[in-house]
Amino acid sequence: MKMMNLQDGKAKKYLPYLIIFFSFVVGSIIFFFIADWFIMPWLIHSGSSVKVPNVIGKSYSDAEKILESNNLNFSKSSEQFNDKYPPNFVINQTPKSGLDVKSGRTIYLIVSKGQESITTPNLTGKTLREARVILIRSNMQMGDVSYVFSDSVGTDTVMHQNISAGRPMPAGSLVNVVVSKGKESSVKVPSLIGISYNEVQGILQESGLVLGSVSWGKSETYVMNTVISQNPPPGELVSTKAIINIVVAK
Repeated sequence: MKMMNLQDGKAKKYLPYLIIFFSFVVGSIIFFFIADWFIMPWLIHSGSSVKVPNVIGKSYSDAEKILESNNLNFSKSSEQFNDKYPPNFVINQTPKSGLDVKSGRTIYLIVSKGQESITTPNLTGKTLREARVILIRSNMQMGDVSYVFSDSVGTDTVMHQNISAGRPMPAGSLVNVVVSKGKESSVKVPSLIGISYNEVQGILQESGLVLGSVSWGKSETYVMNTVISQNPPPGELVSTKAIINIVVAK
């Protein structure tokens, strides 16, 4: 009995605090409910609202007039290169058009800087592969490639370009080039790999080429007395009477 009296005494002691706590919780729930359903909508709609107009594609000056006439403020948030819109035209806006906002709201505008301009690099004297890499790094592209013979410019070297070096052009522009095929008397080196040494002399003579040094080496791929390597390699363009060196399996 004494233990129960003690517990009843503690319960009565903390009862007022429990009542205050639960009253606070219930009051908070009621307050948030009222704020969410009545106070906030009243605050939002207490001021005049306007529908955001669409100013994308308008000049910046026209966009200013349109927004001002709708009681909206505006700010140029940034400028970006753009292929679609000319310089000083609006390419994006925040908030988007069609939304209802409070009168006086600031509309942030992104304005076009026009198409990005690239300075055309100099490709003359570069190999075709080097020219391709240079154009990629310059944000331009290789266009048509044509080949002509040349007595003064080495094989696979750019001789001309249709857009002169230093000329400003839009990003992504195509540059056409003319590439040297070497001298018109040039011949393509035949493949001698796997050919019998006894046949090499005749093949080279038919191509207008001359047999140079002959060395011997071991090979696990080719049978004895056949060519296992050559210099210049097969397919390379060389002048007539050029010397071809070979290595023959022993």
